[in-house]
Amino acid sequence: MKKHYIKAVLSLLLQGKGIDAVLENLTKVLKRKGHTSIHVEVLRGVLITLSKIKQANGSKVTVAKQSDLEKLEKEISQALNSVEGSFKDAQVDIDPTLIGGYVASHNGQSIDATHKTKLLKLYRSIIS
Repeated sequence: MKKHYIKAVLSLLLQGKGIDAVLENLTKVLKRKGHTSIHVEVLRGVLITLSKIKQANGSKVTVAKQSDLEKLEKEISQALNSVEGSFKDAQVDIDPTLIGGYVASHNGQSIDATHKTKLLKLYRSIIS
C-alpha cells in the first residue's frame, strides 16, 4: 500500500504538479482512508526515490583532492561531454583513496582515470 502512495506522489511531482498541492492532497487522502500512520514512511520513500533519480541523472566527479579538480578541469570536462554530462552541473566528491586522477560519471556511464585503478591493474598484471 505504501508503495502505491509513493508511486502516485512521484508521478504527480514528475508531471510538474505543485509540491504543496501534492503533499496537501496526500495528507487528505491518507486521513480519508485512515492511513495516516504511514504518512512519514511515504514521505521518506518519496525523498529516497527522488534522491536516487537525481543521482542517476546527474553528473558526478570524484577526485582525490580539491587541487586535482582544478588541475584536471579541462580533462574532466571533456570526459563528461563524451557521456553527455556537464562539468558545471556536476556533484563533486573528494576521495583520498583514489591517490590522484578522477572518476567522472553521468547517467550510469563512468570514466575512471584514477591512479588507484592504474596501480591496481599494474599490480594484477604483475602477480598473474
